[in-house]
Parts: sequence; structure tokens; C-alpha cells
Amino acid sequence: MQKQKFLVAAQTQTSKSKVPDTEEEKESQEVPGVIPAPLDAGPDGFPQLPAVSQMLSEASGTLKKVNSRTSSLEARVVQAQMQSESKMAKQKAAFEEKLKEQEESNQAVITANGNISAQIKSLQGSNAALKKHAHEIEETNKVMRSELRTLESRLGAAKDFTAKSLTSTDDSKNSLLQVLKGGHKHHRALVETSSSTHREVGNDDDDSSDDSDDSEDDRDSKDDDEEDEQGTSLLLLSSKVQRTSTVSSADSAASFEAAMSDLESAVPAGPGMPLDPTANVPAESPSDLLSVLSKDVAHLAQQEKDSEKNLKNMFIKDFRAGAKRHQALLAQQKSLMGTRGNLLAVQAKLKSAEAHLEATKTQLEGRLHGLGQYLQKLAHLAMAPQREVPHLLEVLPKSVALKVV
Repeated sequence: MQKQKFLVAAQTQTSKSKVPDTEEEKESQEVPGVIPAPLDAGPDGFPQLPAVSQMLSEASGTLKKVNSRTSSLEARVVQAQMQSESKMAKQKAAFEEKLKEQEESNQAVITANGNISAQIKSLQGSNAALKKHAHEIEETNKVMRSELRTLESRLGAAKDFTAKSLTSTDDSKNSLLQVLKGGHKHHRALVETSSSTHREVGNDDDDSSDDSDDSEDDRDSKDDDEEDEQGTSLLLLSSKVQRTSTVSSADSAASFEAAMSDLESAVPAGPGMPLDPTANVPAESPSDLLSVLSKDVAHLAQQEKDSEKNLKNMFIKDFRAGAKRHQALLAQQKSLMGTRGNLLAVQAKLKSAEAHLEATKTQLEGRLHGLGQYLQKLAHLAMAPQREVPHLLEVLPKSVALKVV
């Protein structure tokens, strides 16, 4: 508006300063011509350009579409992110369930190994008690056999004493006793006492041998690698920005260029309206922003792939460690079962040895008791008065009777 006023004032001064020199020029100026009406005149008669909102209506529509598509893109990205999180959550739950089952199996093996270890400890204690008891029985039997050997030697001495006694006390041919035989028939009664002692001593040799065969089989463990690549649904974004700029110039006259030059110099540059193209211009254009956005979306998809790959790698690592742990537990269980089997075999042999020693002990006790009773009767016969001797000789056992215990 100020520029228009400036142009009108300049034209008025120019018309006043010009004076026609000739009649022809005066006549030509007085003749009225066709004067065109002002173009795009407003209510006040002055030219008025369309409103800025009207001029930018198409750009505003495009901006709305861009905003709508941006919102839609944001919603789709959020939805894709939620789907990816849900998918990874399910995959994580499946992996953890598999690892849980593996660890439960390992815990079962650990429990079984603990029970076997407890059995081994109990077997070791019972075997030690059996061995100790067997040694005690063996010592008792040794003492009783020593008693029998002592009795054997003492009974031999008694036998020699008896023989010498019979020899030294035989006076049947003594001359001093001939007087008792003169003219009379005497019936000589010869009393012969014979004692026979039957000795039965059983010597049993106890052999106990503990054979333990340890056999271990090596088991090769193969780790099965499961690599299942699952594709991640990617959000493919294609944004196309088309900008159409059309510049049309209707007039290229020098007067128009001069007027535009004057207009640019007359309109002051206010705040927020920089005329310098290098002053405070945003560093990124819409196309650059769209390119960055596209790269970020592609990077997001790659990050989702990497996250799934990392999750799978962690699962494989934990599963392999669990498999190795399982193999080690099974090897431990095999060794424990071998030890338990050896202890059970030793226990069976110890029980057999104990039973044999018990039977020997019972037999020795019965023989010693029977021999003791027989010797008591012999002692009673030796110490009895002469009037009881005939009766004692009748009831005297001819052999040693074994006592059944």
C-alpha cells in the first residue's frame, strides 16, 4: 500500500513538471484514451492480492495429508513395536519353559544322587559294623579253639598219668602177696578201666575276599544346536513427496522489474520475516526429515532382529550349559551307583562270613560244653567214694556228647 502511494505521488509530480512544447503534443495529451481498470481491485479501489491462506490452500491440504500420514505412520510403528514386544515375550516364555524343564530334570538327578550318596554312607557304616562284629566272633572262636588245644594237652598229660599210675600200682605179682594165695583157690578179679577220649576239633579256615570291579563307560555328549531363524515382520514404509513448483512470469518489462525492485526496497524486514536466505533457515528440509525417518524405521527393524537374535543366542548358551550340567550329573550318578553296587556286594560277603563265623562259634561252644560235662563226670568218678564207683562206671558215657545250642 505504501508503494502504491509512492508511485501515485511520483506520477503526479512528473505530470506537473512536464510542459507541452508543441501544439501537437498538447493536442495528443488532450485526446482521452482507453484506460484499463485496476487489476484485482479491492473494495477501496486499490489492487489487492488474494489472502495468504487462499494462496497456501493447496499447501495446507498437503500439510494436513502429511500430518495425517505421519500420525498413521506413528500409530503403525507403535503397533508394530507392540507386536514385536508381544512376539519376543512369547518367545522368551517358551525359552524359559524349556530351560525350566531342563533344570527340573537336573534337579531330579541331583535328588537321586543325594539318595544314592545317603545309601552309600549307610552301607559304609553297616559294612564297618559287620566287619567289626565278624572280627569279634573270629577272636571268640580263636579263644575257644585255644581252650580245646589246652584241654587236649592237659588230657594227654592225664592219660600219661593214668598209664603210669596203673603201671606203678600193679602189685599182682608181688611176692609179698603170695601168702594170700596159699592152698586156696582165689578168684582174682581184675578190674580194668579203659578210658577213651575221642577228640574232634574242627579247624575252619575263613577266607573272605572282597572283589570290587569298577567299570566306567565314557559317554560322549553331543550338543544339538538348534538354530531356527524366525523372520520378523517388518514395517515397510514408503513415503513419496512430490513438490510441484510452477513459476510463471506474465511480463518481463523493465518497468515491472523496476517496480519489483522498488517494492523489495520499500517493504521493511520485520521480525520473523528474514529476507536474507542465509539467515535462520532450518538446517533440514522436509525431504531430509523423511529420509531420516525412513532410516530410523529401517534401523528400528534391524534392532528388533538383533534383539531376537540376542535372545536366541542367550537361550542356546544357557541350554548348552544345562546340557553339560546334566551330563556331569549323570556321570556322577553312574559313579555313585557303581560304588553302591560294590558296597552291596561287600555287604553280602560280610554277611556270609558272619554267618559262617556264627556257625563255627555255635559248634565250638557246643563241643566245649559237651567236653566239659564229660570231664565233670570223669572228675566225679575220680573223686567219688569206692562204693559209688560201680554205679558211676555203669552210667559213665562212652563218648563226648555234643550239646545242641
